Amino acid sequence: MGDPANRRRFVVALADFALALCALLGTLLIPFLVMYQVLRLKRRAVRVAAIREGIR
Repeated sequence: MGDPANRRRFVVALADFALALCALLGTLLIPFLVMYQVLRLKRRAVRVAAIREGIR
């Protein structure tokens, strides 16, 4: 990596890899976060309904 042109190519490739990884993780993370929130709200609703009916 002594050549500056090779160093630039390496930095650009590394930046492209990092951006692609962030995009991939972002597209996977958003649906899982939404699913987690929905399941959490459902679980809370079931718990509140059980408390109202006297079931524990």
